[in-house]
Amino acid sequence: MVYISDLVLNIISLWLYFKSISVSPLSLCLPMLSFSPVFLILTSRVMLREKVSTVGIIGILMVVVGSYILNISKVKEGVFEPFKSLVYEKGTRYMLLVSFIWSITANLDKCGVLMSSPLVWTFLMSFGIGFMGGTMLLLKNKTPTFKRSMIFVSVADSLSALFQMIAISLIYVPYVISIKRLSIMFSSVMGYLIFKEKPNFLGILIMLLGATIILLTGASP
Repeated sequence: MVYISDLVLNIISLWLYFKSISVSPLSLCLPMLSFSPVFLILTSRVMLREKVSTVGIIGILMVVVGSYILNISKVKEGVFEPFKSLVYEKGTRYMLLVSFIWSITANLDKCGVLMSSPLVWTFLMSFGIGFMGGTMLLLKNKTPTFKRSMIFVSVADSLSALFQMIAISLIYVPYVISIKRLSIMFSSVMGYLIFKEKPNFLGILIMLLGATIILLTGASP
């Protein structure tokens, strides 16, 4: 039951994710993903009885704020434009729903890991999602280059999923997903090093401070 629920919700979230970025600007959609750790503070409490400490909440919120600032760095209309766009942009609403669904699937992942193992659960989820999603994509694009790209992306995604499963088996889920959000920071740094894009250093600093708080004082159950 846990596996089927997790698999179905992940597929729905993937569909909503791609639907979101196809109908609305990335600068308005992506900031919504920053809020999955906030949803997790509540969903993990209900689903797993994981009560995050006050200090841990501060660290999580700092990561969320830093992530949001990094994502909105290209929004010229203002800091609150992504929130305003919830009214008139379907894509933004879709992405906020994706963020909420991920706050549920992350908890289901922990249930699955505890019932099996990080390796087994990663294989089951990667196989299920990869088989269903990959089949549909390959039917639309059968070029050799596309197939090679899919293999590379699948391997990288499976490895990241495995490390995530190992992490959630050791500490509370909201902390793991908050640290996972540092990928946004790493993307900004890589953009600066490779493409000479100017990153938002305030967002990076806030995320680092939040991650440090989590790692030093908030990550222990």
